[in-house]
Amino acid sequence: MNKNCIAIHDLCCYAKSSLTVVIPILESIGVEVLPLPTALLSSQTDGFNDIYIKSLTNELENILNVWEKEKIKCDSIYSGFLASAEQVKIVERVINSHKKENPLIVIDPVLGDNLHPYSPIDEKLINEMKYLISLADVICPNATEAALLLSEKPKKYYNEEEIESLLKRLVLMGSKKVVITSLLEENSDTVATVCISNGKIHYHYNKKIDISYPGTGDLFASALIGLMLKGYSFEKSCDICSTLCSKALVNTKEQGYKRRHGISTSSIIPYIETFN
Repeated sequence: MNKNCIAIHDLCCYAKSSLTVVIPILESIGVEVLPLPTALLSSQTDGFNDIYIKSLTNELENILNVWEKEKIKCDSIYSGFLASAEQVKIVERVINSHKKENPLIVIDPVLGDNLHPYSPIDEKLINEMKYLISLADVICPNATEAALLLSEKPKKYYNEEEIESLLKRLVLMGSKKVVITSLLEENSDTVATVCISNGKIHYHYNKKIDISYPGTGDLFASALIGLMLKGYSFEKSCDICSTLCSKALVNTKEQGYKRRHGISTSSIIPYIETFN
């Protein structure tokens, strides 16, 4: 029987992001997805002038009421985009209700990118997210989100000393393992993914690509969960996910997709399936 993952994330009706990335990636690795949509969006938020967002807080509560009665079990819990600070309590409820199963808990603190918070994110949610990550086994912020969690102004470039300081301070906030993506060093043609586990810091580098697509972080986090559930070490999983995201960026660009379309998952499914 395949392992499963409760994926707490938003659902975009157009463009590749969040659950429209998470579901195909995890399923292709052989992990069954139990989606808990936090919000319904007309599209992902980057590159669109008019966006409809419907928070699903009440619906989440009602779904969990049924799941708890039915004793739905899980092997992992993945928290992504939350529509409000109030939804942090819902994620906590999910975690508490599955403690006996000892699931892998991965929190992607979806707060911002490119030096700024995303448009729906407010200070209250950022503060609540600082608490939520203390409940995780693994967190996977990008460079901007790492700074926001530490109440710092995000920077474009980080040197090695600054990177390691970010990692060590995030561990002190409660998560056992931390990986930071999209780290840039000045005068370098590479992008770094750096992780820490049991005090050991591990670097992985890929060639910098001159374009970014929404949903890449969702790809990284969902593949990370799938690989760890398959028995890959945290460090090896981070390396594979970093390379996977690089391949996906190149493929999406070569296919001619505009940035607002989001990352293309279909082009890398054959590669991901080799890990199933």
